[in-house]
Amino acid sequence: MSNAIDHKTYFDLVRKSLFSGKLTKDQVNAQDGILAAWKKSPQFKDLRWLAYSLATTFHETGKTMMPIVENLNYSTASRIRAVWPSRFRSDASAQPYVKNPQALANNVYGGRMGNDGSDDGWQYRGRGYVQLTGKDNYKKATRELKAAGYKVDFVKNPDSINQPEYAAQILFSGMVEGWFTGRKLGDYFSASVNDSTGARAIINSDVKINGKKIAEHHDAFLLALNKATDKVSPIDQSLIKAQLMAAIQSHLDAKARERDYDGILSLVSYTTSRNPKFYIEGQSGVDWRDVTWVRGYELLDEVMNGTRNIPTSEEFISLLPVLRWPDEHVSNRV
Repeated sequence: MSNAIDHKTYFDLVRKSLFSGKLTKDQVNAQDGILAAWKKSPQFKDLRWLAYSLATTFHETGKTMMPIVENLNYSTASRIRAVWPSRFRSDASAQPYVKNPQALANNVYGGRMGNDGSDDGWQYRGRGYVQLTGKDNYKKATRELKAAGYKVDFVKNPDSINQPEYAAQILFSGMVEGWFTGRKLGDYFSASVNDSTGARAIINSDVKINGKKIAEHHDAFLLALNKATDKVSPIDQSLIKAQLMAAIQSHLDAKARERDYDGILSLVSYTTSRNPKFYIEGQSGVDWRDVTWVRGYELLDEVMNGTRNIPTSEEFISLLPVLRWPDEHVSNRV
């Protein structure tokens, strides 16, 4: 797939679906930086990866889409304890760090993640789109971006991480390679997997709390990207089509087995049966199979032309017609 994105189409769509009809100059510039970083990364060909990166940024930055510096300026001891319960066992132990962000950073981050200097916890606190933290990670980001042709040194100049294009490259590299939790984009988006809810685990373990919400953002970004690019590439089309068609076939077979048929082919073969109940079940199976495939191909066309987001197999099946077995004919074959 070409990484070319029609920015006008993209921004027209996300402005309406995600930003309540308005985008600030900073929000536009920050997203331009993310899209530019994507364009420079031809190895990233799955638009779902870009959509999830944008959705993560949308969530982590509170919709500003701007890189941020970790806010460690807490106003109460109880809040500090809630964030770091294992480090502060009482309000009294947390009180010295209330409205004292530098001391707090050096307490909670000092002596780990490569932070070996007295002020390293503060110097290498969370920055960027996904709060890159710790000197070791700043060194790693420096190596990665230098290898990509950037002249950077985040250890010497940690604030430079918050330049949007650098922050975007760190976002992509970290999510692709599993810097943050060990989980990667490829674990959740591939030819056989499409799990935009579970993908939250790439960044944070709070999947039950935020997974579904970020997945909805991902869907909106993906729809905009599909419309703003060359839609779905021939290779991706083939993979998606095979996956969804297999889901239909599996669904048909599973439904037929509810009445002890070997599968859908077995069920529809009973249209020639002289046994009335087998005949009517077989005819119901034929009618349902036909409307299911018709609807399945309609949905598939919508996915291919970008008017419908790529669904999971479960979501796809939920959109298909339901088989109503004839109530007066219950199979008791032995």
